[in-house]
Amino acid sequence: MMNLSKSLRILHIRKAKKKAGLPPGSLVHIGKERRDNVSVHVIRYNDQESKNIETENIPEAIRSIDNNCINWYMIDGVHDISIIKHFGDILELEPMWLEDILNTDHRPKVEFNNKNIFITLKLLSVTRKEIESEQVSLILGDGYVLSFTEKKISEFNYVRDKIINNRGQIRQRKADYLFYVLIDAIVDHYFFADEFISDKIETLEENIYSDDQDFYMNLIQSLKKDMIITRKAIYPLRDALDKLVNEDSFLIHKDNYKYISDIDDHILHLAESFDSNREVVADLENLHQSFISNKLNEVMKILTVMSSIFIPLTFITSLYGMNFKFMPELGWSYGYLMVWGYIVLISGSLLWYFKRQKWF
Repeated sequence: MMNLSKSLRILHIRKAKKKAGLPPGSLVHIGKERRDNVSVHVIRYNDQESKNIETENIPEAIRSIDNNCINWYMIDGVHDISIIKHFGDILELEPMWLEDILNTDHRPKVEFNNKNIFITLKLLSVTRKEIESEQVSLILGDGYVLSFTEKKISEFNYVRDKIINNRGQIRQRKADYLFYVLIDAIVDHYFFADEFISDKIETLEENIYSDDQDFYMNLIQSLKKDMIITRKAIYPLRDALDKLVNEDSFLIHKDNYKYISDIDDHILHLAESFDSNREVVADLENLHQSFISNKLNEVMKILTVMSSIFIPLTFITSLYGMNFKFMPELGWSYGYLMVWGYIVLISGSLLWYFKRQKWF
């Protein structure tokens, strides 16, 4: 079976080949092939009202930013390069950021310029059997937030509902608060992934002495894959949030840095939990290997005992299986019974001795 990390590395190399030889800033989609249409949703709001707009006229939607409102653009799908380029051209976004948005294998990071803050991070969603990762990119500007997702996701629905129904503080705050809320919504789902991994580890502990080796190996391979995905989401994001907290940007009000710092604390907690889980998995794997070795030793011990018993018996039977014409014992009336008597006596004596030595 191919090593899991090796197979993931090969997959990454294959995807990266699409950009080989192209200059920096070249717009190439790297990720899952998708054929569904890219949708653009716009929510405009202030403390008085909110508007929910879905449009196909992308350039017009971008140009119609209302300076009296906070404008949230939800771009569901990044496989249509022309739409990403539209946003970049009209809002004068960094070409390297657009490149990162299209590269859905990119590690989480945050960057700044004199107009925007850009962050890309991973959204972890838990299915029945595994953890799946989707890339989310956010751009904060003066009065607007852009969210780019690989596909339409449900994780932002409650944020949208809060805005529309005027629940919480979002409508009373600026765009930087919405920026924080969206990051917080993504990080909240990391706790579901952490709980999912903990549940799998519990199942692993319960089945560590199971005779069903296929089930155990499939479970541990699945768990390792989930942990690789989670690690790639958590650790780079911790560095990115540290950078965001320590950067003094005019786009983020000083009162909102405490909220971002709180997310940073959550990520630190998740990283510690991940380290703990990784150690537990390593210990369980070592324990399982010890169990398999001990079980193999028990089998070998039984086989050795059986071999030790049959060695003298084989000698006796082979001795009287020789084809010499003159063998005195062959003429004895009770020779056959005597041989059987020796066989039983030797076998019994060896079994008694091995049992006394606690070899089985």
